[in-house]
Amino acid sequence: MNTQPGIAEITLSDNRELISAARRELATTTVNDTETTARFVTQLGALRDFAEGMSRGIEQFTYLKTSEHAVLSTVAKDISHPRHIGRRVGMDREVVHTILIALEERGFVYVSERIGDRIIDVTVTDNGHAALAQTEAVQFRSLDALLQQAPRQDVQRLLYLLDEATELATRLAQSAIVPQS
Repeated sequence: MNTQPGIAEITLSDNRELISAARRELATTTVNDTETTARFVTQLGALRDFAEGMSRGIEQFTYLKTSEHAVLSTVAKDISHPRHIGRRVGMDREVVHTILIALEERGFVYVSERIGDRIIDVTVTDNGHAALAQTEAVQFRSLDALLQQAPRQDVQRLLYLLDEATELATRLAQSAIVPQS
């Protein structure tokens, strides 16, 4: 119970109303600059496609799917419950559960607690740590080989642009969260 005067406690039903109102606002707000927005979406899609292509190539060398790698590396960070893993990697708990079963069958994780068929707690095994190390080494080496193909000034420019894009995106996200005064 909130004891500070003038500050109301938000209940679950209030929270749902806020989410509903935010969705209505997003749906009814006109787009200011469709050309820029469309270009931004296209460019982000191209970067995503590049990353997915790299991931598919890496999967062929390591036999560890991108989704399995995401789950395994999250478990390696001491996040051990499927719901929490799912939140971290953006997957449904049931999908995470299926991936954990596959990782367990391959000896990459150890399920230390179950309730019936439900996984409650997992840890990474030595084989799992080895698979993560191999995957990360292949990722690093693949990207290094790709960067060696480009002129040094192009690589330096790309790094500069990525740094700038990250900084600008972070500022944009922060300004959307914290109202400007």
